[in-house]
Amino acid sequence: MKLLFCSLSSYGFVYPLIGIAQAVRSLGHEVMFVTGPEFSQTLQNENFSRIPRGGKDGESFDVKTWGFPLSVGIQIKHIEYALSMFPADMLVTTQLALGPLLVAERRRLPVAVLGLASYMWPPLWPSDFEPKSQFERRLQWRYGDMMRHFNEARSLFGLPAVNGDCAEPPWLGDLFMIQTVPELERNEFGLPSKVHFVGSCVWEPESPDTELSDWLEESAVAGEPVIYVQPGRNFGFPSFWPHIREVLTGKKVRVAASLGKMTGDIGDAPDNFFVRDHLPMKMILPYSSAVITTGHTTSVLGALTHGLPSLLIACGSATEDVAERCESAGAALCFYDYERGVDTPFIEKAVDELLSNKLLKERAEKLQIAFARAGGANLVAELIEKLEVAHRKVDSRR
Repeated sequence: MKLLFCSLSSYGFVYPLIGIAQAVRSLGHEVMFVTGPEFSQTLQNENFSRIPRGGKDGESFDVKTWGFPLSVGIQIKHIEYALSMFPADMLVTTQLALGPLLVAERRRLPVAVLGLASYMWPPLWPSDFEPKSQFERRLQWRYGDMMRHFNEARSLFGLPAVNGDCAEPPWLGDLFMIQTVPELERNEFGLPSKVHFVGSCVWEPESPDTELSDWLEESAVAGEPVIYVQPGRNFGFPSFWPHIREVLTGKKVRVAASLGKMTGDIGDAPDNFFVRDHLPMKMILPYSSAVITTGHTTSVLGALTHGLPSLLIACGSATEDVAERCESAGAALCFYDYERGVDTPFIEKAVDELLSNKLLKERAEKLQIAFARAGGANLVAELIEKLEVAHRKVDSRR
């Protein structure tokens, strides 16, 4: 089977697909990628090829403009060019990438979609269900917003508008996989039949770092807890980073901070901080005692799969959905008023609780066990194979 992997151009989307592509390749299938050109070298290092956008290559699959019809159009042109060189039997893509869904529809190709760490739209609500909580209203609003983006993209390419319902949203493709476990999602209404729980698909390249290794070993010898901090994108809202620096500078803790996506002034790194644009979680988290981040999928899954309690400071873009689930499971402390932003006393109190509350740690470790059982990239590879077999049977009946 030939599979074309189509990813929004961001580490949080590309890296999980690389791990899945490795699992798929180990089963004997061929894989090629389309994504932004900045990932060409990373893919090459893993013995995968990125097909360019065309004779004249350029930016593609921009995550910041994922819903703009013209951006979707660039995705479609990129995929169509790739298929002329690599006639794939299936497309594998990421949540929010609309181009692959439209190409798959036009070409009658099956498409598998990798989601985030929570299901972001209404579950199987009864037809007379009225959303009451802020969370339920947010799901309903997001469904309508997603449908608008989806139909605007369809209109640009002469496809008729669709009017789905919560039982079968059209952007789920033929197979939609969320990176979580039932113990965390806990949905009383159930989810559409196309949705599968696959656990964490977090993947990182091998990146030996002697300086970081030495710093982590020194932290262990000193008996000082390590806190992994990743502010991520804050979408114009106040950053919590200045309060982290104020609270933890000079304290008997070590702070490993990955700040590459953060907007705003970083400032000088205190002596007990190790600061880089990017730090590999798989090196840091085995040494860590807690995680402070937003509710973005990658860092939250890193914490959960290592059994670490978290402070999740939501910043929009569905981070509150993931944070609410972790808080409900008792594995995280959360802050949601991202328009106002946190203050120093809140951070100080939260850090103390992260490092002293044994119940937070115990509940995070229970989720760690659930994620270890889930399957991850290997399960995704199996589901993709089953989808291909099912699609072939349907094709044979036509």
